[in-house]
Amino acid sequence: MRERSAFDFGGNRIVRQSEPMKIGKHEWRLTLYRSPHHEHPLIGYEWRRADGAPIRRTCPGGAYWLDGSTWMRDRDWPSYNHNDGEWGGMPRTLRTLWERCPWAHTRKTRPA
Repeated sequence: MRERSAFDFGGNRIVRQSEPMKIGKHEWRLTLYRSPHHEHPLIGYEWRRADGAPIRRTCPGGAYWLDGSTWMRDRDWPSYNHNDGEWGGMPRTLRTLWERCPWAHTRKTRPA
């Protein structure tokens, strides 16, 4: 049975997931999913603590803890910055994960 994905919401349908890859203290995986709002499949990265330790999150209302074994979306990465060019504030080693998934960069998963 497939593990729950951070992209399992809003009518998204998970098509494929890579095997997790350890980068530092975290595991990362690539997820291919279909959204009811897009014509083509979308790709997103997910991460979680490799040791399952709780993750401390901060927000304007204070701090809270999350279960470290839960897969999180790439935009939940602490240094995520969508204005940060190619890497978006995420680990550069993610390129290796992307290269290991031939299905991630085929014509079928990219818009024409």
